Amino acid sequence: MVPGVIEANGFEAWRGSPSELATRIIQQCEELNWEPFGAGCWLANTQDGDVSARDGLPQ
Repeated sequence: MVPGVIEANGFEAWRGSPSELATRIIQQCEELNWEPFGAGCWLANTQDGDVSARDGLPQ
């Protein structure tokens, strides 16, 4: 999955390394007292995630 925001034209993924993105998500959650209620970032599935969801997780 990739984090991002919903813009007028749809989902806009954030850019950065996994570590940078995790830090950004945590900072946003802390700013919202861990109660985002639709604010903050959204997550979108990737092609690999779609395959895993369709075919089942690897054993």
